[in-house]
This record gives sequence, structure tokens and C-alpha cells, in this order.
Amino acid sequence: MLQQQLPELKERVRNKLFETEQELHDLGEDPPKTSSEKRQLAHRMVHEFITITNAVMTGECVDDRRFPPEINNLYSDARETFEKFYSNCVAKQPNIKDHKLKSELQQKIRASRGREFCNFMGKFELVESSAREYISKLAIPALQCFDDVHKTTTDVVIILAEMCFGKFPDFAEKVKDVIMTTRKKTQNECASEIKGYISMENLVYSQDETYRSQLRTEEKKKLKETAEEGECITLSRAFLQRPVTDEDVNGVNKALMSLKSYCQVAARRLCDVIPMIIQMQVFQKKVKSMQDLLIGLVSEEENTDLIHEEEDMAYKRRETKSRYDRLLKAERELEKI
Repeated sequence: MLQQQLPELKERVRNKLFETEQELHDLGEDPPKTSSEKRQLAHRMVHEFITITNAVMTGECVDDRRFPPEINNLYSDARETFEKFYSNCVAKQPNIKDHKLKSELQQKIRASRGREFCNFMGKFELVESSAREYISKLAIPALQCFDDVHKTTTDVVIILAEMCFGKFPDFAEKVKDVIMTTRKKTQNECASEIKGYISMENLVYSQDETYRSQLRTEEKKKLKETAEEGECITLSRAFLQRPVTDEDVNGVNKALMSLKSYCQVAARRLCDVIPMIIQMQVFQKKVKSMQDLLIGLVSEEENTDLIHEEEDMAYKRRETKSRYDRLLKAERELEKI
């Protein structure tokens, strides 16, 4: 009877031994006793934490079962946020087909007239003013884009810290304090840089060739739309037959086309530069600042003294070791039968 049950018994002990061995591996070795050993361990943990954080920030896949798989989504999540900002930039662009916008610009052109002939009225200042209104509407979406990426990043870094330093809760809390200090610094610096860039966009500037290229694109688009609507079958004849209007003389349509073209140029810049600012501040400078603070943290003896585990953890390790030894002994005895 015993001989028949022996193979199954051996298999059960072997499986239990494997599970217990894995538990011991997860629990790790006994914590160091001396200050020197504690400092060395703290340096190793901090180095591992920074290495993993750098990998996550650059979009690398961290294949480590200790960490939840969602930490690998940080970069793709950031890209989704950047795409949302792009959609905001597009949605807030002035609609040159909007009769209200056209009417407002027409009234501004008339109101700005001095003694010049009607076809000499300046329109750049009015286009510039409207372009600045568009840029100002993007300040809040740009800052919101940063806040979303920064919050997600901080949440991921906290998860990494809990996994890397979780065996030593007091030391882990110190690390979290460093993370939150870095978060506040990054918040202030990045918000300031974004606001500064938005202010710079109020200069309303573009290289001539960049602006001309976009203007030609918008004009071709307009001609195509007009043709599709059946309004320019014979442009020259239609132009001669219709009466000359204020729009022809003072060029409000050209002003609208200029506004649309410039806003496209500015939006393209914003949709590239704002995400680049966020990536530089959050994914690079934040990590470097955090790394410097953590290295300073482990150099202070009062902090390395925090490298001690709770009594529950020590008890669990002792019990697991004892169970492992018993199982190992049982396996050896069974092999003798």
C-alpha cells in the first residue's frame, strides 16, 4: 500500500518544497546588521530603483514579475495624452467659414480705417490679435496635458518604490517623501516653462517659407472646396459679372485665410514642443533630480538605520525557513524508501 502511494507522496513533497523555496526567494535574505552593510544594501536598492525607473521612462519593457504589467504602459499612456492635446489644438482653431468670425473681422477692419483708401487698410494687426486669442485658449489644455502625464508618472514611480523598498517600510516612506519633493519641483518648473513658451508664441512669428507653404495649402484647399460647390465653373466670367464688394476691396477673406494658415503653423509647433517640454521635465529631469536626492539620502547614517524590517516579516521568514528544512528532510527520507 505504501509503495503504491509513494510516487504521489514524493511528488506532493517536491511541489511543496518548490513553492516554499519560491517564498523564501521572494522574502529575501535576512536584513543586514551593521551600518556599513545597511548602507551597501540601500545603495543597491536605490540603484535598482533608478535603473528600472529609467527603463520605464524611456518606454522599455520591464519584464519582472514583481511589478504590475501596467507600468509598461506609461509611455503609451503619455502619447494618448499628447494626442488629446493635439485634438484640443485642432478643435480650438478659428473656423474661417464661421459667419460670426468673418463679421467681427470685417467690423474691426472698418473700425481701424483712417484716411487711407479702402484697399490700403492694414490687416496684420487684426490677424495678429486673433492669432493671440487662439494661442491663449491653448494655455489651459497644455497645462492639463502636463498634469495628466505628471500624475500618471508619479503613480507609477510610487508603485516602483513600494516594490523595490517594500521590505523596509520606514525607508520606503523616506523614498516616497523624496518622490513627492521631486514632484513639487517638477510641477513648478514644467508649468513655468510651458507658460513661458505660450507667452513666446504670442510673438506671432513664422519663417516666410513656412508660412507661404501653409498659405498655399489653405488656398488650394479653398479653391477645391469652391469648385466642388459649383461656385467657380468659369471664375473669370463670374468675377466680371458680380458687383465689387467690401470683401473684395479690403480683403477680409484674405485676412481669414492668413489667420487660418498661421494658426495651423502655430498649432503644429505647439503640438510638438509642449510634449517635448513635458518629456524633458518629467521623464528626464525629474528622474535625475530624484536620483541625486536618493543618493544623498543613503549617505546619511540616520536614514540607513531605517533599513530594518517589521517583526512580522522576520517571523514569516523564520517560519518559512523552518518549513523548508522540514520538507527538505522529508524529501531525503522518502528517497531512501
